[in-house]
Amino acid sequence: MVKIIKGTYGRRKGSVIVPVRAGETVELTDEQEARLVKLGVAEYVNDSDGAPAPSSSDETDEQEAPELPEYNDKMKLPELKEIAEKYGVDASAMTTKKEIIAAIDAAREELPTVGGAGDVVD
Repeated sequence: MVKIIKGTYGRRKGSVIVPVRAGETVELTDEQEARLVKLGVAEYVNDSDGAPAPSSSDETDEQEAPELPEYNDKMKLPELKEIAEKYGVDASAMTTKKEIIAAIDAAREELPTVGGAGDVVD
């Protein structure tokens, strides 16, 4: 298990890419974890005696990953700004729904895929 310390990691959960942000932990394959640690964007999470934490894949698999919310142009501006934040978009200076929706759409397209070269986003 690793803790993301820089940026955001996109983890595939079914057909959805779920962002794992700095400060959050995630359990991946040994190779994926080693790669993220080597890139300097994650650190291993250890138990109290310094050994890597035991695998808890059952616990991790049973937890429901938060899904990114749906949105549409019928929503109010404050609602869209809140959703934009969940996609990692700073919409504080945006003044139109069209502008916010375009930014969210762009963020969705840029969500990384797990295991690919672009799975770490700063």
